[in-house]
Amino acid sequence: MIHAGIGETQLNNFLSSLNVHCIDAKTLKIREKAGSVLENQAIMSQQRHLQMEILNSTTEDQTDSRSGICISTDTCWQKKGSGRSYNSLSGVSTLIGKTTGKVVNHKVRISSCRICERAKGRGILPRQHKCRKNWSGSAKGMEPDMVVEMLKELDEKGVDILEVVGDDDSTGFDRAKRLMPNSKMEKISDKNHIKHNIISKINELKPKHKRVNWDESAQPYSQKNEGYNYISELNTSIGLSPGNETLSRGNKLNKKREGNKNIFKSKQGKKQRKFLKKKRLQKTTVADLKEGRTYHSSIGLEDFATIDIEEIPAIPEAETFTNIDDAPIVCFDLETTGLNKPVLVGHNIKRFDCHVLFHTLKSMNMYSELCASTVAFLDSLNLFKLVSPGLSSYSQYFLVDKLLGQQYESHNAVYDTKLLFNLVTEKGNVSQYISELAFSPSYPQLYQMQLANLKTFEKLVQSKCLSKAMALKTARSNLRFQHFKLAVQRNDMAGLKALMTEKSSTGVVRVTSNKKIIQRVYEYLISLK
Repeated sequence: MIHAGIGETQLNNFLSSLNVHCIDAKTLKIREKAGSVLENQAIMSQQRHLQMEILNSTTEDQTDSRSGICISTDTCWQKKGSGRSYNSLSGVSTLIGKTTGKVVNHKVRISSCRICERAKGRGILPRQHKCRKNWSGSAKGMEPDMVVEMLKELDEKGVDILEVVGDDDSTGFDRAKRLMPNSKMEKISDKNHIKHNIISKINELKPKHKRVNWDESAQPYSQKNEGYNYISELNTSIGLSPGNETLSRGNKLNKKREGNKNIFKSKQGKKQRKFLKKKRLQKTTVADLKEGRTYHSSIGLEDFATIDIEEIPAIPEAETFTNIDDAPIVCFDLETTGLNKPVLVGHNIKRFDCHVLFHTLKSMNMYSELCASTVAFLDSLNLFKLVSPGLSSYSQYFLVDKLLGQQYESHNAVYDTKLLFNLVTEKGNVSQYISELAFSPSYPQLYQMQLANLKTFEKLVQSKCLSKAMALKTARSNLRFQHFKLAVQRNDMAGLKALMTEKSSTGVVRVTSNKKIIQRVYEYLISLK
């Protein structure tokens, strides 16, 4: 099936037309393991031919200053773009060596997973499966992203690239060149694409004449009128057996066709189609807006310095913690009164200790190690506000005295940590609130980013286009004032609206859907021009 490029439906339609017993979809699912073996085989084949390409290139007459492999690249999509709409759900890009003519690398981008989508629609967790989704941008943004990744992989392997042959429809090469400034690779335009573009422009000048194209095949009309049993009727008309398997398959498909027809005609079905179409259109519009110019006819021939490729960041995803209920609790505190190097020891960490810890470890290039070895942080101050509401104070000194009945020794880090551990484990009821109060070790870094983003909206707040709360929400979504300007520059009012009303994976609007607020921000941006 993989070799023939067909799926379960096409295979069973073919078998049923031969009156051969169909294969159940569950049986075919079991055979999916062969796909991973085929992928590994393809990767090994690519590595082998890459070495052959390098060897062949070194034997050619190349100077020391001009040495390396010559490769060509192109991308294909599952669904062909019409020139007006590009919304394919998957794309494949390849690198082919000049001397061997073999594929030396390939990448795939898939922007949808049916299992995950169905689970999300039902509001449940998806079942365990091999999710192939690895792309959340637009279909047009797939090609430059894959080209950059493939060229970077070759560069990281120490492979010198001399020439890259490709069409001039994407910014992939220019983006790769910016990320690899020391590379000596040069872009060569594909002559076939140049001819195609020139001929297309010439054809646009000639007069257009309407004509009718008649399809020589009558099969679609028979299927439309008679249903899927038309094959059995055809067999009967020429003196052959209608075929039990052919009839069974035809009846099954006819039943499915009638069911779909009833759904499509229903009010709920029509509403669902409109909703999905609107959702796809909004997703494509927002993705194109955030990525800038990625794919356009002859864009590679333009001056790269003038091409708008700055990417607007996506909405930060909410942190999800795995196995947090079983994670051991480690209490710490920082003793910083003496202004010496802090002693790691824990209360009110979200406001103070975490940020001190972040700056200290960052100065020693060790913060990434802490993030990698820590599941989450938990602030005991917020914990006891939920566990013991109504107390006059929530300082660690007061909580130890009130709840444990023990004396608190100030500035004794070791003793304070032991008291905090007893306080949390004996009186904190951690298991009930840990999922609600836990926050990521990367929180201090995100907090610094939010403060930097928030400063860019000061003039918008002063002009009363945005409230302080709205500006904070915008900053937390990883947006800066410059991104508003980019949205208007790329798609005017529609671009700003698409960016501000973008929804996260949980359905929360990124900034606001209030038309008056969007209009005020737009008018302010226009006044700056």
